[in-house]
Amino acid sequence: FKLGMAPFHMWLPDAYEGASTPITGFMGSAIKLAGFGMALRLWWGMLCPISTHWVSILGSLAVLTMFVGNLGALKQRNLKRLFAYSSVSHAGYLVLGLISVSKTGTQINSQNLFYYLVIYGFMFIGVFGILSVIEKSAGSSDISSIEGIGFSHPVLGLCLTVLVLSAAGIPPTAGFLGKYLLFSDAIRSGHVSLVVLAVLSSVVGVFYYLRVLVAIYMTEPSQRTSLVIKDRAVFFAVLACALCMIIFAIFPNKLGI
Repeated sequence: FKLGMAPFHMWLPDAYEGASTPITGFMGSAIKLAGFGMALRLWWGMLCPISTHWVSILGSLAVLTMFVGNLGALKQRNLKRLFAYSSVSHAGYLVLGLISVSKTGTQINSQNLFYYLVIYGFMFIGVFGILSVIEKSAGSSDISSIEGIGFSHPVLGLCLTVLVLSAAGIPPTAGFLGKYLLFSDAIRSGHVSLVVLAVLSSVVGVFYYLRVLVAIYMTEPSQRTSLVIKDRAVFFAVLACALCMIIFAIFPNKLGI
């Protein structure tokens, strides 16, 4: 329920849309990361002796979660709801990584899962940092509020583009490397069919991410909105998150991978 896995995900879109944008960014990053940290300790700790039973169950739920998240996002115009469903799909990828963790004695090899969690956290904080600025200026988080932002505010538009490309898993961003590492672990663990379905789900997800990019660069804004960034710390935090998507893709060893 806290991880946002289908069919226990229905609270996420309403909660993300109803909460203030900074709180939504916190909910989607820190809380989800803490949840997966707990899941790793629980399933590969106390429940490890019966892993043959729950791995197949979680594998099925992971695939269901990926498709529910990506298909649910296709019809969304509200960006907070869109990224809420995106968060659901990422939970599916992370659970696939969770069941692919290898354990030797008391040592758990969860480096690749850790890498994806850190990348996801920076990505989500960056996206909702930008959405908070847009929502304060435009009074809305509808996709129309970012139309033409790539030209009216080039730096914010570029940061949002990098973050969205990373969320879609498109190279050369860290999101692509994170998915590659998780899928490689899953293949080594024998979950080839799950990886095939995960790749198909990712292809579906690219469509709604491209809608965001089209709005940023290829759509004439229906109304002119002047974005005012009152807190410079927000701007530098967003810029840092976008840079992390490139830096950690080129130097994954900075995160111990």
